[in-house]
Amino acid sequence: MGSNHLRLKELVPQFGESAACEMQNDKRYLATARERMRCRFLVSMLNWLADHLPIFPSEKPLKQKDILLLAINYIQLLEDLLHGGHPYSKWKR
Repeated sequence: MGSNHLRLKELVPQFGESAACEMQNDKRYLATARERMRCRFLVSMLNWLADHLPIFPSEKPLKQKDILLLAINYIQLLEDLLHGGHPYSKWKR
């Protein structure tokens, strides 16, 4: 914000106080739009991941944290199988 803030202060005498406020509002609007797009992308990728995990259908949707934990555990299971180990050999009975 340092250099941009200075530029806005330099523009205030030239364009007036309202122009500087509009520029700040435009920057905030663009930042908010970028964040909204980032969140939508993240949610769509989590939904894609949930669709590709071998889980039983549930009445209520999984939480994002649960999707990530299931994916981590599933990847670990596949890695254990790939390296020839029994997937549950780490667990004690």
